[in-house]
Amino acid sequence: MMAPAETPPSVAAPLLDRVETITLSLTAVGTGLGFLLGGSPKALAIALGGLFATLNFRGLRLLIKAILASQQTGAVLTAGRKAGIALLALAKFVVFYGAVWLLLTRTPVDRIGFILGFSSFVVAIGLQGLWSQAPRAALGNPNHG
Repeated sequence: MMAPAETPPSVAAPLLDRVETITLSLTAVGTGLGFLLGGSPKALAIALGGLFATLNFRGLRLLIKAILASQQTGAVLTAGRKAGIALLALAKFVVFYGAVWLLLTRTPVDRIGFILGFSSFVVAIGLQGLWSQAPRAALGNPNHG
């Protein structure tokens, strides 16, 4: 059985940057459509949802980068560093989802609009996956690229 191929960091960073760019682009389009179809409250909620999704993804990227940095240099993560990263991940989770909870339960933000904006991240991942597979399929070689 073959081991799964690892994505080199030089390829992963631009790919993840594209996911962020697509998310923000979809958020901008959604915000415009929200303004046209639902007015300012809908547009603001969509923009907030997309920005929250992008900030959450950026936070995850930074945490993962801290973990992988030691692997790239060959250094060993000490127990203290592992605990520090775990505490940062927990704090990010609590603060981020606490902010989302407060926003959705204590403010008049449009919940459907927020969910639509937040979902732009999921759509961006799907689009990036499709676009990254397109050249391989066009060449007729699924292992190429």
